[in-house]
Amino acid sequence: FYRMQAAADNKTPQNQWGAVGISGVIMQMLGLAFESVADAQKATFKVKEGNRNKWCHEGLWSLCTHPNYLGESVFWIGTYLGGIASQDRISQKFFTFCGLFGILTVMKGAVDSLGSKQMHNYQDNAEFLDFRKRRGFFGPLRLKRKAEVNVEMS
Repeated sequence: FYRMQAAADNKTPQNQWGAVGISGVIMQMLGLAFESVADAQKATFKVKEGNRNKWCHEGLWSLCTHPNYLGESVFWIGTYLGGIASQDRISQKFFTFCGLFGILTVMKGAVDSLGSKQMHNYQDNAEFLDFRKRRGFFGPLRLKRKAEVNVEMS
């Protein structure tokens, strides 16, 4: 919000966002909303009687494997875009990219770890296994996970 106020107060070229900055802010809002809705849906599912140890596959969770992490990733990409919109030196953009790369690396590690845990916990659930064949982190656009490659090799 500080960045939004600074842009509104000072209309110099360095403080104007342009399409990249505006796209970044929109991605932040969409990512935060997506993550929040996914977290709320999973919490609601888990508090229902008998669902504590069951696989959540309702709402956004029926579309992709980890919608909360997908939303968070979109948020951080939006933050990156909003930030680089005001940077004019290549060194600033480089270090900002390093931050984004670090965050996305942590997110990928979390997704891989939770994916392996899910495969272990729900390996006897035919509906879960079918879902994992059809859906991935990005929904129908499915990329193979490290855990799946290891399972296929064994």
